[in-house]
Formats: sequence, structure tokens, C-alpha cells
Amino acid sequence: EELPEDITFDGWGIGHAKGSAAAMHMTRLHHPLVGDVTLEEVQNYPMPGIPAGDLERITTETAAWHEKGIAVIGYMAQTIWETAWCIRSMEELMMEMMDDDENAVCLLDRITEVSIARAELYTKAGADIVHLGDDIGTQHGAMMGLELWREWLKPRLKKVIDAAKAINPDVLISYHSCGDIRIFLEDLVEVGIEVLNPIQPECMDFQEVYDR
Repeated sequence: EELPEDITFDGWGIGHAKGSAAAMHMTRLHHPLVGDVTLEEVQNYPMPGIPAGDLERITTETAAWHEKGIAVIGYMAQTIWETAWCIRSMEELMMEMMDDDENAVCLLDRITEVSIARAELYTKAGADIVHLGDDIGTQHGAMMGLELWREWLKPRLKKVIDAAKAINPDVLISYHSCGDIRIFLEDLVEVGIEVLNPIQPECMDFQEVYDR
């Protein structure tokens, strides 16, 4: 691919190109593993790690905010699904999930491992809330069927939550998804989600969601 001159790359190796300065975080994504790739390439794709000294630094920062009476959130949205499709492309990852392809298993498992380490880091540092999230809804319904989500994403999300809760059972688990995610509500509660953000009024009725 011929990349634009103003492209930037995040810690996952995903390219971001803006149409203008007004684009904010809405960028054109350049997927580093798009196209024909082998399982070995997925296995060897470099994943970000936790820098040495981060636990001590974040623990110190957390304690300073706590002294001021302020709660601390460990922010790690784009926890599994979004990061995976941003690397592979949504179309190719979806097809591999439908085909039970080992590429999808490997990529999602490796990203889950990173997310577990991050959740453990924030919880050990004393965060009051661990904020997770993956957009799984659109304005008109879910992005995928419930069974596909249950097979591929629910157990991995639960591993991340369980890792945080194992360190501090009282840490609050917050979850972000845009769109209509009503079909997932009971399952999200089941895996340990305690705070939902947002309840998007264009496509979900607050009272219905609250009652459920």
C-alpha cells in the first residue's frame, strides 16, 4: 500500500491517516495484517508490552489522586475485538471467525494476553475502575450475531475481567460500546460488567436497558 505522508502509527502498529485536523480520532485505518497472511506471520506480529517501571509509576500517580479524594480509572477501551480488526481488517477477521480459522484464534488470544496484563497492572496500581470496551453495536443493531460473539469474544473478555477481579474483587468494571447492544446485555452482566457506557439514545431506550 502507498501510505499517505501524514500517517501516524500507534503502539499496535496500526496506521492512522486524517482527512483533516477536524477529524479528531476518526481516521482512515491502515491495517498492518490485511491480505493473505500465514499463521506464522500472525504468531510473530509484534505486540506492545508493559514498560519497565510502569507499575511503580502508576501506583504513585494513583496514590496521589486518591489523596485528593479522586477516583482513578485504568482506561483500556478497544480491549480485544476492535484492536484485532484494526490490525487484520474487519472483513478478513470476520471471515476467519466464521471459518474457525487459526489466524483469528491466534490474533485474538495474543491481544487478550496483552489486555490481561494491562488489567492486572491497573488493578495492582490501585485503580478504582478498569474501563474496557469494544464497539459491537451499530445504529441499527448488533455488529455480529450473539452466538458468534459468545464463541469468540465473551470468553476472552471474561478472562480480562477475571484477572482484574482476582487482584481486587471490589474493582469496578466499566464497558464502552457505541450502538445498539441490547442482545448482549445479559451476557455482559454475566461476565462482570458493572458500568455501561453509553446508553445511546438514538438506538437504545434508557428505561428498557435500565429495567433489564
